[in-house]
Amino acid sequence: MNNSSQTVKGVAVKQPPPPAWVPVVADVGPVRMYLKPERIQLMLRLQSLPGWQVQPNALAIDRVRQFPNTELAMTYAGFAEKLARHRKLPLSVHLADRVVLVTLRGPRNHGRPGPVTDRVLDLARQLG
Repeated sequence: MNNSSQTVKGVAVKQPPPPAWVPVVADVGPVRMYLKPERIQLMLRLQSLPGWQVQPNALAIDRVRQFPNTELAMTYAGFAEKLARHRKLPLSVHLADRVVLVTLRGPRNHGRPGPVTDRVLDLARQLG
């Protein structure tokens, strides 16, 4: 029996062919990723920071924190903003009721967003 048919209660049922727009991908085994040693170290350090995650573009990390009340959430957001300003690092804070989303980015390099650095991870560690 070929891959395009199945057996249902002893009766062979032929599967329709896939649409023409579906790309054919050959299974070539596991994909190898080549990361620079400094990126591997960065990822290992990030694993030691519970709750923090890398954004898909790998230029920022973020964390969501929830607090018992809005006042504590606002206090934490203000603390994070002041600490980032003191460290001269970009920070985005989004506050919704008792939930705070903190996003840390690497310092800008010639006007462009920079990668996540050790300084960013140190700030993330301080923010908890």
